Parts: sequence; structure tokens; C-alpha cells
Amino acid sequence: MLKLGSCSYGVRSLCFFLRHPLFYSTSTSLTNQGNPPSSSFSTSLADFLVNNLGFSNKQSLSFSAKFTKLWKAGDTTEFNFIENVDSVIQFFKQIGFQQSHIQKIIIYEPRILVSRVHETLKPKIELLNDLGMSESDVVQTIVRNPRILRQRLGPVIHALKNVLGSDENVVRILNRSGWINFQCAANYLIPNVELLQKYCGTSSDTIQKHIFRQPNIFTVKTDVLRDILIKVELQLGIPRDSSMFLYGVNLLLCCGEKNIKDKWQVFKSFGWTQSDIMKLIRLNPMCFSSSEARIKKRLGYLMNELGYKPDYLAMETKLFICSMEKRLLPRHRVLQILKEKGLVRVDYRFSTIIVYSEFVFLKRFVLPFEEVHEVYAQMTAGLIFITATRAHNLDCVMFSFSEPEQVLHLKDALRKLVTNAGAAPSASHSILKRIWQLQVLPRGFQTTIHSLRDCKIAKEVWSRSRFAQVVGSRIDSVADWREGCLAEFNEVMRLRLLALSLSAGIFGVLVTHVS
Repeated sequence: MLKLGSCSYGVRSLCFFLRHPLFYSTSTSLTNQGNPPSSSFSTSLADFLVNNLGFSNKQSLSFSAKFTKLWKAGDTTEFNFIENVDSVIQFFKQIGFQQSHIQKIIIYEPRILVSRVHETLKPKIELLNDLGMSESDVVQTIVRNPRILRQRLGPVIHALKNVLGSDENVVRILNRSGWINFQCAANYLIPNVELLQKYCGTSSDTIQKHIFRQPNIFTVKTDVLRDILIKVELQLGIPRDSSMFLYGVNLLLCCGEKNIKDKWQVFKSFGWTQSDIMKLIRLNPMCFSSSEARIKKRLGYLMNELGYKPDYLAMETKLFICSMEKRLLPRHRVLQILKEKGLVRVDYRFSTIIVYSEFVFLKRFVLPFEEVHEVYAQMTAGLIFITATRAHNLDCVMFSFSEPEQVLHLKDALRKLVTNAGAAPSASHSILKRIWQLQVLPRGFQTTIHSLRDCKIAKEVWSRSRFAQVVGSRIDSVADWREGCLAEFNEVMRLRLLALSLSAGIFGVLVTHVS
């Protein structure tokens, strides 16, 4: 039997093996002990990938060459290996994976090719199904993180259920399990939760929140975590009953003591006292999460250009959390212009302005004043994205507008376009009731774009649009959608397609800035 390493499912970290060969030692090593693999093996694998998975010749040769380095023909023949690969691929197809999905999985995690379907893959899929995941959910989860297929799922699922309480929460954490060491989670999750509850009285709700946001806290060795808890209280000065305590724990885990001391010195070089620094880190430890270079740049801007003093900045932690490029610089410039031209009468505090949502800031300080449109557009890359959503799932359509003032005319334009799109009067009324609520999300917002093929009315409307002739009757990715839009349509056509999508049963509009 062919084995890659010595873990329970016959698999071990490929990256670790390649980077640290001296530390890789098993009774079934993949190093060449005996006859090296024949050149025909690499060729056969490359041909198989081209013929069965749509790999390009270059991709297949590169992949098979890397994989051949790990091949040792023990009691498994090359023919049987190809046969096993075929069974793996057929299994994935049977449970709903598309060819593109399988490509992504094996490129990210090539060891899956030597997994046994009935001994390894099928039991893992059954575990995921037992959590209430549908076929499409399983596909999305594995494509998002193929590592799941080489982890021992049983113990970690048991531990997560014990702490999170529901299958739904377990699925959520599995979907972001790229951040989690499964073995450590199985071993240390429950002891670490018990330690936190005993040491600082952390509630179950708080623990669940931090497991989703900062899972590394719960996967370190319990003895290590105990030492860090003490250091956060004694060295950082954050009380154990503070809502910021676990953020301080995460800071020490991620950055380390030396890194924090170096950043401490950066603040001192700008004239900060020990008490000022302690106050800042006690109010929000995440102010220390940026690199030294970024902290220097931010302090230089806030203190040298804006004239703020350390004692004031220590109380305004928001100025250290918000992005300089996306919030601080453009918003300060807009506020500066408005004050110079006498367009605002209220003396707004800058620390208040930067915490406004994008929509509120756009509505109150940008859109009403043409004097700042060009400046704001230049400093924020000038892109406003309109995303239509169905129910509360951000998953359908994306459109861009290059000028902020276009948002002012959005409602009237949508009213006319929805009516002209041919939707039934009752449907139009229902749609129009839902599109007036505009919300601006933080720039950098990302979402998965799915096809409109499941919308009942969409098929007819979609088939009549010019865009369908460009990319076909379905959209599978953000890249496809945006590339087609940019190539074929001007702003008016994109707005019309938005209305068509809304008339197809997609409700809500989100105005989103992205950089």
C-alpha cells in the first residue's frame, strides 16, 4: 500500500516534508529507497490530468513532476496508483464537485490523490453530512479549505460541539478552519475554555465570539495559555474582567513579547510616556497589531501633521484602528476643504467623523458638495459598487459607478428601469419597496457571486439581455461578471441590468466602496 507519511489516514503535510526533510521520518518514507519511479509514471499522471480534469499541458507536467518526487513504488503499482486517482476523482464528481472544484482541491492539497475513497474520503463526507450540511454546502466548504480532507474530523467536531453547542456553529468554524490546527483544537479547546472561564469568568457567548474571530487563543497548549493570561494582566495592564482582555491575549500570541516591546519603543520615540502607552493598550490592544513601520507612519501623520498630543491620542483608539488610506487621509481632506470653504458650520471632531459608516459619510459630507467629489474620488480610487442581494445572502450581482453623485439619482433611475424591465405591477411594487434602503459597507468588502439560474423569473429576463450573449446564461465568478460588464456595458447598461436582476426576485441594494 502506498503511504504518504504516518498520520491516521495515510497522509502527512506535503509542505512540511518539502521544507523540512530532515524532520520527516516514517517507516514508509517516500524517499527513494529502491528503484526510482519511472519516467512513464510522470507522463501517465500528466496525461490523466489533461484528459480527465482539463489541466493544461504545462499545469499537468508541473504538478506531476512535483508529485513524482514523493512517489515510491512500494507494494502499489503505478497502474494501481492511477486507478486510485481515478476513483478519487469519480467520487468527487458523484457527490457534486465540478471539474474546476477538483482542480483547485488537488492543486492546493495534492495528497488527496493517494487517499482511499472508502477508508478516508467517504467517512469525512459523512461526518460533514451528519452536521446537516447539504451537498452544495459540503462542496463549498471543501473547496474553500481542502485541508479538511486530510484532518481527523471526529475529535475536533466533538470538541467544537461541546463548546459551541450547535451543528450550525461547528459548520461556521469549519468553513474558516484554515486558521485552525485541527489536532491542537481537539486536544486543547475544551481545557482552554475551562481555563478562561475559571481565570477570568469569561461567558459562553464571549468565548463563542472569540472562537470565530481569534481561534488561535483556543488551540495553544493550555500551559502556554496560562502563562500568557498572567502576562496580559501584569505586563500589559489589562484587567482580567475587561472586555479587552482576550484581545490582549491574542496580541501576545500573535506578536510575541519582543515585537510588542519594539513597538513600545516606537511610541516612546514620539514622546509618549509609559502611562500614555499603557492607557492606549488597555483601552484597545489591537492598536499594537500593526507593523512598526505602519505605527511610525500613523504617529507621524497624527502628531506631526495634525498636531495631536499623546494624552489625547491615548484616549482616541479609533484613530489607530481605522485604515489611514481608506478613512483617515480622505476623510480629513474632505473635512478640511469643507471648513476652508465655509460649507460646514459645525466644528466636527475628526475622531467622530472617521467612525461614521461609509453611507453616512458619503451622504452628509461628500454627495451634497461638488467641491469635494473629485478629491474624494481620487483618494478612494473612485469606485462605488452596487450589489443586489436576494433575501439576506450577499450572492447575486455587482455593478460599479465611477462618480459618487450617481448615487443621488439611483432611486429615480431604478424606479423607471424596473418599470421598463417588464416586471408585473405587483412585483414592481414589491421590488420598489425594498430598494430604497441604501447601505454603504466598508471598502474592501468581498462577496461570492453566484449564478442567477435558480431565480424563476431570471431565466426569461436573462435570456433577453445582451450580456447573456457574452458570457452565457450563467455566471460562476466575480471575475466573469466584472470582466463581461466592463467589456460590454457603459454605466447606464449596468444600471439597467441591476434593475433586471431586481425584477427577477433579488431584493435589496447595497452601495459599497471598494479599493
